[in-house]
Amino acid sequence: AASDIGAIFIGLEFGLVRKKGGVAAVDVKTGKLIWSYYDMGGLTHASPAYSQKEKIVICGSNDKKIYALNAKSGTLKWCFETEGEVKYGAIFNKDQSLCFIGSMDGAIYVLKTKSGELVAKYQTLFGIYSDPVLHEDRYLIVGSLDKNIYCWDTKYGNLVWKVQTNGRIFASPLLHKNRIYIGSNDGFVRVLDPASGAILGVIKTPERVVNKVIVDAGHVYVPTHTCELLCFKEENL
Repeated sequence: AASDIGAIFIGLEFGLVRKKGGVAAVDVKTGKLIWSYYDMGGLTHASPAYSQKEKIVICGSNDKKIYALNAKSGTLKWCFETEGEVKYGAIFNKDQSLCFIGSMDGAIYVLKTKSGELVAKYQTLFGIYSDPVLHEDRYLIVGSLDKNIYCWDTKYGNLVWKVQTNGRIFASPLLHKNRIYIGSNDGFVRVLDPASGAILGVIKTPERVVNKVIVDAGHVYVPTHTCELLCFKEENL
């Protein structure tokens, strides 16, 4: 959502001209369509991300490309091609000069928000199907379908730590009170130290955890693949 311009941005798999997916901007007060962009060459499974600083909407597509659109008009600002389908969303650093977005080619791409210029690329062994997260605006943390959780130092480009799980990781990591919470298809939610990757606690569930957990008011809420919502006390982890 973009409260400064009164719009919300939605990635559409179907429903636009040519049935190839795209992005639509909707007025938050009236619900009326402001603009739509449907010149993507594939379906849109990713959620758009909005940079208030640059007034740009960034969204990936199954045509392996990352699109940056003018938030007010929907016109194309830039396009960057990866080597795999882009299934999930982008995040920004604090000053929104950089965006970070994963691809099913197994890489996290770091691009200049304004121009789309490639700054860095961090490679895993299989696809990325989740949002990454930034710790201290420097340490890039993400789970991969290769069953590992990674942390890179974006200042120097080196891998800081890696934690292996026993299942593919679709769930996006959550950074809360200097802890990383991340689920895996092995049925565990791991609570990690973002600095070292040390396991601070675990939650065992009866099914795969494919979505981001929520921590609120001292409780950890875990959605599972069997449509259950489990609740745990944060203090017990």
